[in-house]
Order: sequence, then structure tokens, then C-alpha cells
Amino acid sequence: MHPSCALRPGDPSICRVGDPRARGRCRYPGAVDTAEEQAEPAALVAKRTTALLRDARSVQRRLDVLLAIAAGDPSRARIAEAREAVERLVLELTFRQQGDRRPARRGLRRS
Repeated sequence: MHPSCALRPGDPSICRVGDPRARGRCRYPGAVDTAEEQAEPAALVAKRTTALLRDARSVQRRLDVLLAIAAGDPSRARIAEAREAVERLVLELTFRQQGDRRPARRGLRRS
């Protein structure tokens, strides 16, 4: 057994053990990634957050149109609930996006 073993033996989805050739293959039963290998680069996280925010805003606009169309419809309450949920999602993603930008701004100030 490898010294870094901590999880289920032979689980191929979690084994990398620092060897770039071993990515995706389990060479040691139960080997786990180091924290550096598990962390995603900040640029990828920021890109994903931006894409999610863009799509959430698009859904929000579509729900606004749907809400306007369904003026006297009984399903208007459900559409309003969905609109509020998407609005909360947009707020959460906006805060996350601002948090993703902070480290980049700090780096610019230091240089």
C-alpha cells in the first residue's frame, strides 16, 4: 500500500499521487490527490463563474418575458417563484464573481 493511501483501495477516480503520467489511473490502492492537485486554477473558476452568471441572467430575462405573458394564468405564481429563485442565484453568482476578482486586484496592486 502507498504511504498516501487514505480512501477506498483501488478507486481509479481519485488516484494521481503526483505522477503526471498516472492521471486517471490508479497505481496505488486508495491513493489520494494532494491539495495542490485538487485545487483548480483561479482562472478556470472565474471563467466558470462568469459563464454561469451569463446563463443565469439569460434565464432571468426569459422568465421576465414569461411572467409578462402569463398575466391572468394560474401558473403565474409558479413562474414568479422560479423568477425569485433565479434572482437569488444571480446575486450569489455576482458575489462569487466579485470574490474571484479580488485576488487578481490584490496582485496588481502589489506589482
